[in-house]
Amino acid sequence: MAQLDLNNTFGMLYIGTAIGAIFFGLSIVQAFLYFQTHKDSGITFYKLTVYWLLFLDALHVVFVNDAIYYYLVTNYANSLALLEIVWSFKAQTIIDALIVISEFTSP
Repeated sequence: MAQLDLNNTFGMLYIGTAIGAIFFGLSIVQAFLYFQTHKDSGITFYKLTVYWLLFLDALHVVFVNDAIYYYLVTNYANSLALLEIVWSFKAQTIIDALIVISEFTSP
């Protein structure tokens, strides 16, 4: 049986996940600075929107990391696992849709 070489594919998947985690950290810093700057304004629609989007972004990162762990660690060298889509990847598409809807419907 021929060996399936996925080094480039899985390598880029891992690098993309690591870069995405860095950007998530930057968004947490940005949200922290926003809340520190506007701490005297009470609860506003914009603060709730930032909380909501930060929560959805955190869920997105969790689901991406779960999918990466499933393919790269749990099913290492199991090419048949590539034929099925892990549950967290399916859930990630729902979270992504919620993020897009939330961003485009806010004033």
